[in-house]
Amino acid sequence: MDTVDGTMNEGEAALAGLMEQLWRMAREVPPRPCSLARVGKRAQLPMSTLMRALSLLSGSGLVEVATREEGGGHVVLTAAGRDLCTNWFGAQPPTSDMRTTG
Repeated sequence: MDTVDGTMNEGEAALAGLMEQLWRMAREVPPRPCSLARVGKRAQLPMSTLMRALSLLSGSGLVEVATREEGGGHVVLTAAGRDLCTNWFGAQPPTSDMRTTG
């Protein structure tokens, strides 16, 4: 999923990339939820863009997002999200230098 194939538009590829980052993070430290700040940093997305993307994924039942009134929060893949990621990315996330940057 590192490149956009002919079947995905740019927005779909961005959502798939975010799912890949969530999958990598979940595989690194299961079953702990990921902080929104850490996900944003890993995915290289501003918080407003991250929250819009997570809203779409949450509406599709792929993630659960919890926010705090004072700011921050966390996200976790749902069972459906984990199943989709297993189908897309396999049992282990691909190796990448992303593991050392977050």
